[in-house]
Amino acid sequence: MRLCSLQVVKNSDIKVTHKYTLGDTSKQTFCVRFDPNDKYIAAGHGDGTIRIFNTFTGKTSYILNNNMEEPMPITQIR
Repeated sequence: MRLCSLQVVKNSDIKVTHKYTLGDTSKQTFCVRFDPNDKYIAAGHGDGTIRIFNTFTGKTSYILNNNMEEPMPITQIR
């Protein structure tokens, strides 16, 4: 999952720049959700885990549902 930043520059042009890639890019990501303060991103993956990333450092802060016996894909985060 890639995190990019948007910047509006002169004459209404929008510049998109890559900040960093979050997590393992070989895992399927089905859904994401930002927290209201834009400090964390929660990502639901096909292996049944929910990974919480810190948007300031780009590192994984938490991994939820890591030891499920029969993992099911996470398709929605509320």
